[in-house]
Amino acid sequence: MAEKKEEPIEEGLQETKSPSFLFKLSLTKEDKQTIMDILQKDFEWDSEYSSYQISEFDEHKEKDGKVVSLSFDEKIEAEKELKKIALEFAEYGALDAITIALAVSWNRRDDFHAIRKIVRKYTINEFDYYRERYAELMELSALFSRIKTTQNYLRPRIGEKKMKVKIDGGTYTIHERKLFELKKAYKDNKEELRKAILNEAVPYKEAPVEEI
Repeated sequence: MAEKKEEPIEEGLQETKSPSFLFKLSLTKEDKQTIMDILQKDFEWDSEYSSYQISEFDEHKEKDGKVVSLSFDEKIEAEKELKKIALEFAEYGALDAITIALAVSWNRRDDFHAIRKIVRKYTINEFDYYRERYAELMELSALFSRIKTTQNYLRPRIGEKKMKVKIDGGTYTIHERKLFELKKAYKDNKEELRKAILNEAVPYKEAPVEEI
């Protein structure tokens, strides 16, 4: 009997994978589709349905070189990016799609309430369902915490080593990256550079040498 020849697979199609949404409730096809539609559509701002966390009056603010609040436009872009990441995660089927959909609908109360309405249709007590999902999230949280720890350990420590500098006869230590930033910021003003370094650096203490 002649063997069946395998059809050649076109390069670039090998990695193609159909979405595999996971549902921890036995939803109808229509209700599953509603959840998937919410996950797949782009985020659109609507003041009537957004939470207090996003306001048209939000401004970008920084303190000590660190961002402490985002502008309205930045928050909208962050929300859109969050939806993209959530959709990818949901399509892997690693976590209940309903739980993910609730999370990304926090700033669209119309979608959020539509999802809760579906949950209530299939549960005697919806809060039992939420508690079960929360327990699963805690297990994942422990895993993600360990992943973060290992990745932090393995990442290159470029710019984190400390440098010694001498100012007015005193020796100080400062992070290499910070020193580079200050030199760039005050390249035309040596006196201000010295002041800035003294503000960031700490006095260097040599280890005592024991004479034998």
